[in-house]
Amino acid sequence: MSDRRDKEVEAFYDAHQGKLLGFVRGMGLGFHDAEDVVNDCFEVIWRYWDRLRDENLRAFLYTVAKHEVYKRSCRRSRRLEDLLADPPAVTARDFAQQVADHETLRQALATLSDREREAVLLRYCVECDVAETATIMDGIKQGAVKRYTSDGRRKLRRALSSGPEDTGKAGTR
Repeated sequence: MSDRRDKEVEAFYDAHQGKLLGFVRGMGLGFHDAEDVVNDCFEVIWRYWDRLRDENLRAFLYTVAKHEVYKRSCRRSRRLEDLLADPPAVTARDFAQQVADHETLRQALATLSDREREAVLLRYCVECDVAETATIMDGIKQGAVKRYTSDGRRKLRRALSSGPEDTGKAGTR
């Protein structure tokens, strides 16, 4: 039984750890703290695998991650310098541009409210649908998810373009 669980959890880990790490980093943790959160999350998944396996495991995983991020964030300040403390891991030919793009995006994400950032990351980085995002965000209404996502996208566009806010409604939901 334990061997089967280990293999199933390992497959689940392989399928989700990369996006989970990106989500946790996007929520404001540095690389090393984010890795710790990811490991803690999969430890919880392993521990409760037999009880949870028929549930929405991905929603449970991201809910655990969100709570771990908030616990760590409460322990230390959320100054911009803390958010940008760890250099990104990139392996591109144009390393300097990758680093600049990464830092620009992190700064833009820092302009969002916690709910907006969470909705945008879940919808676009993790690729959750609206219903799953609502579940992960403590069971809020799907309309609220759409609103947080729309507001977050608008703020990101403004932060990344350094231009005036887009007031058009078309295509923002």
